[in-house]
Amino acid sequence: MDKIIVPVDFSSASSWGFYYAYDMAKSIGADLVVVHLYWPPYVESTYPIDMIQSIINEKEQEVLKHLKAATRAPLNEDGKVEISYVVRPGSENTIVSVAEENEADLIIMGTHGSGKALDKVWGTNTANVIQHASCPVLAIPTGATFEGVKNIAYATDFDDKDNELLFQLALITTAIKANLHCIHINPSDYPYKQKEEEAFRKSFEENFADLPVTYSVWSASTIEDGLETFCRVNKIDILAMLTHKKTLWDKIFTGGSVTKKMTMQTNLPLLAFHK
Repeated sequence: MDKIIVPVDFSSASSWGFYYAYDMAKSIGADLVVVHLYWPPYVESTYPIDMIQSIINEKEQEVLKHLKAATRAPLNEDGKVEISYVVRPGSENTIVSVAEENEADLIIMGTHGSGKALDKVWGTNTANVIQHASCPVLAIPTGATFEGVKNIAYATDFDDKDNELLFQLALITTAIKANLHCIHINPSDYPYKQKEEEAFRKSFEENFADLPVTYSVWSASTIEDGLETFCRVNKIDILAMLTHKKTLWDKIFTGGSVTKKMTMQTNLPLLAFHK
């Protein structure tokens, strides 16, 4: 993992995201690209093009000064992480474009929840980036600090894409010397997925016999309760999932279950792969 994108909008949430990204980049030797998006300043359409461009340049230089001041390295750590800056007009979709232009391996976003479903967990902007990014997105809840990554859990519901994503994660965890856990939660009031589980286990054993990945099946009253317990007991640092319609995310973050405050939501970084 060589390059990490981190948006900063001067909010407290984005500050948590930046410093988490900084510490992660320092630990794995990655570069950071700090992105700030702004609304273009209003100018009269009758202004000459060179005057309009001058106003925009002045705006960006002013923002850049503030951005550098807001993303200073921790004391006595200057030069530990290579940081570059992108300041341009745009929306959350521009973050995706910047990530693609820089061939980023990961987008890290500080977040706070509002709204519903994915928005409830990550906030609207982060959810939109997750839906369109071609690389994984790591959502950092306010209050989370980077203490190293020793254990990553991937929650599976036996999706066809799981083996592909597990292989990607296995390469990442091997590079950062972490452990990867694949976990499936059976809700106690749902039929046990015997056939799906046996087929997945067979495929898992064939594909990951030589990689540091473990596989577990737990039962709990609800999926979110099972995940929270699994992550707590196994000291999981990051929870990863595949996000698209009709996947495990829908079962957790739609309907009444999302109203329940989960420790996992408020403290645990969530790594989203969207397919």
